Amino acid sequence: MANYLLKHDDDTVAQIALGPEGQFNELVSIKDNVLMPVGTKDRKSLAAWWGDRSVSKAQSEFLRKIRDNGYTMTSQFLMMNLAVSMTDHYWICPQGSTLQWKDVSPFSNEFSPVVIPMAKASSDIHSINELNPNASSQGQMEKRWAIRDGKRVLYKYHAGNHFSAINEVFASRLYDDMGLKDHVVYELAVQDGHLCSVCEAFTSEEVEFVPAYELCGRRTVNYQAFIDNAVNLAGLDEDYVRRFMDVQTQMDYLISNSDRHMNNFGFLRSSKDLKYVGMAPVFDNDRSMIDDRLFSEKGASFTQADILTQKANTFKTLERDNLKRILPENLRLVDLSLIPSGHDIRDFYRKHLKYYYNDIIGDALTRQIQMKTHFLQMVQDGKSLGEYFASLTGRPRK
Repeated sequence: MANYLLKHDDDTVAQIALGPEGQFNELVSIKDNVLMPVGTKDRKSLAAWWGDRSVSKAQSEFLRKIRDNGYTMTSQFLMMNLAVSMTDHYWICPQGSTLQWKDVSPFSNEFSPVVIPMAKASSDIHSINELNPNASSQGQMEKRWAIRDGKRVLYKYHAGNHFSAINEVFASRLYDDMGLKDHVVYELAVQDGHLCSVCEAFTSEEVEFVPAYELCGRRTVNYQAFIDNAVNLAGLDEDYVRRFMDVQTQMDYLISNSDRHMNNFGFLRSSKDLKYVGMAPVFDNDRSMIDDRLFSEKGASFTQADILTQKANTFKTLERDNLKRILPENLRLVDLSLIPSGHDIRDFYRKHLKYYYNDIIGDALTRQIQMKTHFLQMVQDGKSLGEYFASLTGRPRK
């Protein structure tokens, strides 16, 4: 067991003890309650935060690379890289070390995406020039931070699924086409033989990201409770937060984003005084456009009732129910007349999917977004999707 200081920049937050495989053993003491990671207050919550910081087991290719280089657990890889992250300014400093934030920050130091073998890392523990922020890349898709033309960029791909990266870029361009600015800009690139979406970091030496899940006490809350937390805990303007969320909710509905859980949106805060400066730009739209269940069962032959029963991992499980939370005056913030034509959607996917593209895929993509546009237009016009669904199916209104 080894002792570390959990730090935020150069300020000591807590003293912790980690096992040889990076497992969280003990919260020895809290040095500064204000600087504790958002949503943590004791050993249990800090241990959960540490566990969430490691590379997700869903990233099977990166996990295999870690194990092939001698690491037994992702938490061990995280520990050996001092838990540096491109998300925030937390890191761990070995007890007695003179390391400072300027020595380890991935925002201002060079780093390599290469996984350093455990034997080499052990013999030259915590070599500054080899700290890898990919040790703390969470999420389901394979992710690699890299430095390109002096900028920190994130490459994302889903092994064996070419749709993910293309969906991310399509959603990004759709935001642009519709004049919506608060989103991350993605482009396509090939990295290590994989088709990836790539974007620049929206964090920096001055700004860090706080997921909604953490601000809300590391628990899932409803739509209104989230807005209340954004106002009361983050100090943001309620009208601003509502407009942002109401636009994001409509766009998620349009593109059938099934994965807007509370780690996939959140806040930006100053790393210097910890004041919240706004909502983080919309990101993570890879699980969108194609409904895997519908497509595998029906191809492009799904019905309106199928679309009206789509599920999503967000505030309300029934996707259309999330539209009920939008203020009427915010519905028109999304101008449906700006949605690209079915021809343009087909052309985009045909161009980038290449030989993976076929007419069934093109029909499914265009039919789904056209149906979604129709239903969202109904909502914007003050109509109830629940009543419409009941009229289609004869089932009771929900």
